[in-house]
Amino acid sequence: MFKLLKSKKGFTLVELMIVVVIMAILVAVAVPIFSAVTKNARIKTCAANRREIVSQVNGLLMGNIDGEQHKAEGGFIIESNGKTGVIKNVTGSDSAYTETNFEALFQSVPYCPVGKDTSVATYTVTISAPLTIGINETTASVKVLCDKHPVDGTEVA
Repeated sequence: MFKLLKSKKGFTLVELMIVVVIMAILVAVAVPIFSAVTKNARIKTCAANRREIVSQVNGLLMGNIDGEQHKAEGGFIIESNGKTGVIKNVTGSDSAYTETNFEALFQSVPYCPVGKDTSVATYTVTISAPLTIGINETTASVKVLCDKHPVDGTEVA
């Protein structure tokens, strides 16, 4: 009769509790690491998007042979909800830049991955007119800022 009880296979309650505790410790260590990696990836994606915007706008400025648009000041704003980006409006309405100039720049409009349905992120693109120094003229400067990722790279909630 005792042989029958000892030959039963299975786990005791203590063994199961040890396994559960070990798994809980592993999860407690892994979740903060995963969270930090995800946050870093969003910051780097946003920085890459800002570089892409500057590159595309510079390409548009360099491609303007007549130089009229190149000498103007202006810009535009891209609003994003974390899934898509939309060019909403143009800043500096009296400039030579129009909204349609910029809608055609991107195959898909870049968006900040931080924005969610309740938190809209915006890229503000400012184009400054070139400076004239003597007889040489510098090129126009393009600056892109994200309201969720300041220049130092931290994320704003």
